[in-house]
Amino acid sequence: MRVLTVKDSEIRPKRHAIVYFIVGFGCVFILLGLLLVYLALMSCCSIGDLALVSIFPLIGLSLIVLTLVGRRKVTRRVLAYLTLMPLLEFKDDEIRLPSEMEIEYGVLEMAYYKGGEENYYSYTIFNSAGKAITDRISFVDEEFKIICYTNIYGVKEGFAKVPAVKIKSGEYKGITFIFLTNKGMVDTTQTLVVSKDGDYVQVSLKGLGRTIEGNINGTIKKARGVRVEARIPEFKRHEVELVNVKKSEIVHADFAFRIIPDERILVILPEGHRLFPLFARLLRECFKPPFVMGHGEFIIRAVLDRPLKKDVVDECIVTVSLDKKSPNFLHGYGK
Repeated sequence: MRVLTVKDSEIRPKRHAIVYFIVGFGCVFILLGLLLVYLALMSCCSIGDLALVSIFPLIGLSLIVLTLVGRRKVTRRVLAYLTLMPLLEFKDDEIRLPSEMEIEYGVLEMAYYKGGEENYYSYTIFNSAGKAITDRISFVDEEFKIICYTNIYGVKEGFAKVPAVKIKSGEYKGITFIFLTNKGMVDTTQTLVVSKDGDYVQVSLKGLGRTIEGNINGTIKKARGVRVEARIPEFKRHEVELVNVKKSEIVHADFAFRIIPDERILVILPEGHRLFPLFARLLRECFKPPFVMGHGEFIIRAVLDRPLKKDVVDECIVTVSLDKKSPNFLHGYGK
């Protein structure tokens, strides 16, 4: 079992300048408000006017308090995570906690999209399947699915639906254990064909255990090239490019991508809202992005890239099955 944890430098709060700015801005509001209150008293204003100018110091005080409380909460979550990590023991198929804790097991769903510095959305949903009080957590060999599109700037968008266990209460509340099993197999043999205006390309796919292998053969005269993409029905925002051949005349290329990991992977994440980018960065330790992995249905597309014209597309569905299941995770795990 390979364990992936977040490094201290990756989760410690770094935006000190923003905190100082907000606190300073709040102090300005307080001083301005006090000055206005003083002027109001000196000019014998009405009670209504005095109440109105009194809002300014209250706004400033609220900004300072909310910022410092939020900062303290984030720091407390980080310290709890960093404190727990050295106390955990890892065996082949279980995690041993330092003491009995209340845990919640279920399925964690995460999605993320970043279109710019301010244009992004992120959501995290934990679908609970039950609770238990225990000092050990068995590895969960259940289905999962991950797709992640990256560019030169890092994670751009992605989706994950994974079995997880979350600490429910106490000082370590919110810390989450994610399980990626190495059980599963691809059993498929399919052929995609894209052709137009004299261009003809054939993409052959074959499932070999945990890996999908393929080859591209054909002739291209007018198109810019051909690419192979993958997407999943649950997340249709973007296709992940697996291979791109930009070549004319005779085209031949072999490719392969691993859809099930070679070993069991345990990912441990701190409490937080934008977990997917952190999760994807940890997966880089085991996989070369982009990530397309897991069980269920995956849509594989062959695309003939035609300049200034509509691309020609052929697609098929590849199903990855869990070849050996443990006792059903959603019905009775931890009881």
